[in-house]
Amino acid sequence: MRPGGVFWPLLLLILIVLSGPHDIAAQTPAEFLIVPGERIGNWSLSMSLADLVAALGPRYGESPERSGLPGGNLYDFVEHNVLVIFCVNSRRVMQIGVYRSNNPARQEVLARYRTAEGIGLDSPLSAVIAAYGQPTWTYDWGGGYKGHPFRNGLYVNVDPQGKISYIAVYPGFWRC
Repeated sequence: MRPGGVFWPLLLLILIVLSGPHDIAAQTPAEFLIVPGERIGNWSLSMSLADLVAALGPRYGESPERSGLPGGNLYDFVEHNVLVIFCVNSRRVMQIGVYRSNNPARQEVLARYRTAEGIGLDSPLSAVIAAYGQPTWTYDWGGGYKGHPFRNGLYVNVDPQGKISYIAVYPGFWRC
């Protein structure tokens, strides 16, 4: 082999390795990182309901029956496509989630919310199961939509095509 003949192939190999896939969490800015059981972006389960309301602004409405939580209520912050479910008496935040938007510019922002494993809106349920295992149970919302909580504190609603239409974090238990 001629002198320096190993240098260029070795340099090329190093560059290929360095430019390869990287950790999704490192690529996802903190304000868009979903941490199951803890937070979605800057909105954390440890925040008070008052702090979340202050951060998210006016809510569209509330719906105790849609919360799915006995003793719970749901606030819908449509300007952010965020749902917050909380316990009525204690005001403890039990779930924070983002849902799809029909507004393309808004959906582009929402699509940036991802877990460290790359799970986000429109990810297939199969990717969630590959990352976190089987859900603890499945709830049939009707119309082909199904809800799936996972033990790690991630909850997803899946559309009839098997894609995530709503992704949320919860503390790993579901009671007020």
